[in-house]
Amino acid sequence: MQIKFGEWLPDRPRLNNPGVVIAKNVVPGGESYLPLKSFSSLTSALAARPRGAISVTSNADATYGYVGTKEALFRIGAVAHTDATRSSGAYSLGDQTNWNFVKWGDGIIACALEAEPQLISLGSARFANLGGSPPKAKYVAVVGDFVVLGNINDGSAKPTTIKWSGIDDATAWTPSATTLSDVQELRSKKNGGGQITGLTGGLEYGLIFQEYTIQRMTYSGSPYVFTINEVLPGIGTENSNSITQEGRLIHFLGQDGFYELVDGSNARKIGDQKVDAWFRSDYDSNYPNSVVGASDPRSSLVIWTYPGADSSGGRPNKYIAYNWFVEKWSYGELESEWIWSAISEGYTLEELDNINASIDALGISLDDQDLNSKNLQFSLYNTDYKKGVFSGTALSAQVDTGEFQFNDPNKSIITGTRPLVDSAGVEGGATVTATVGSRESQIDSVSFGSASTPSTHTGYAPSRSNGRYHTIRVSTSGDFNHIFGADVEAVAGGKR
Repeated sequence: MQIKFGEWLPDRPRLNNPGVVIAKNVVPGGESYLPLKSFSSLTSALAARPRGAISVTSNADATYGYVGTKEALFRIGAVAHTDATRSSGAYSLGDQTNWNFVKWGDGIIACALEAEPQLISLGSARFANLGGSPPKAKYVAVVGDFVVLGNINDGSAKPTTIKWSGIDDATAWTPSATTLSDVQELRSKKNGGGQITGLTGGLEYGLIFQEYTIQRMTYSGSPYVFTINEVLPGIGTENSNSITQEGRLIHFLGQDGFYELVDGSNARKIGDQKVDAWFRSDYDSNYPNSVVGASDPRSSLVIWTYPGADSSGGRPNKYIAYNWFVEKWSYGELESEWIWSAISEGYTLEELDNINASIDALGISLDDQDLNSKNLQFSLYNTDYKKGVFSGTALSAQVDTGEFQFNDPNKSIITGTRPLVDSAGVEGGATVTATVGSRESQIDSVSFGSASTPSTHTGYAPSRSNGRYHTIRVSTSGDFNHIFGADVEAVAGGKR
């Protein structure tokens, strides 16, 4: 009997689960699960915990990256960080505050509620306070030709208010019929909407995320400038860093699970009856700002890092991944500080020496696309505050099937399992084992035997597990291409 590994469905019962109940340390593919490479550091360490990052390309096609900490802003280089903090002195962010970045023209605007909005022209040495005396703000986005700030403080806290600049002028902040700068307090029919928790931008419209609603702002010209409509009352988020944008496609963690949003108004629950309940049971909700999302259009993947129930002080130690093309999930263990989508700056051989003088000890192949310039990839700051990419050896993976019966309604004995793990052409390959779990009744706990290594002759891992309900576990250590199923041999095991 061949069992194909379907989608990860931990919210469904084990028995007759059409997918798998564990898909750990992998990412979802079309007909299989794919490896997630381990972290390879590429830079020296920051002096403090990263609190937000951005990567952009200038009008001259040069790549720039910036990262913020509690007291400073830095330019991210190929192997080191350069202090780009304003000349007037350090910042002082709150313990739960992160930086929010956006590209504006050929520059970057950075916002945090405890700091004046900052601006740097790409290629310049340091940030400076954004001109025009804009309010402090938690969030920033560019909508059409306007810079929009949300959850502002203009001397008093205004968590439900947005303010936008003059048209095509990020330094015009006085409300004016001439410049079209203005301010708007938001209202909602659902619990008042709650405070603003995020902004996304675009040429045609922007979205304002609140705790309990989502509103859409569309340019309408003078005198109102923007028409603001509540498009999704009752659907909001408290996890501002979970919001990812891929053109017209947005993913985020809502109050009741994971969502996909298309064209600013069409919402779909993508985790309902699949992973939402599992996630809520594992996620430490005391740290909503520690759920951080990033997306990679090349692989149609969104990865959210988050603090699991066993995390330390809210530091992310897990991830959950979603492939929006095949609509499948996976999860894993990954300690990190920040994840985002970055554009690789490329490396010279001299710069690679700064990572490690030994080519063999680099932890990344010289052919790897993450070392080439202009490649978009997931980037990560690890717990040592070093920036890197997923380019090491594949994480040790585990996939568990749902429960099945070979001899319904009687018992059966699993005598062997051939794990279907493709590692053709992979140097070294993976060490693969199979483990059988069995139980007599649905009120019993699943009892797993010892892991068994497949025979080099038959490919079968021998076992002798007697029960009415069975689960097959396939585990790997090392690199592989695909994990996609298992061939299982069984014989009748009696009626009781």
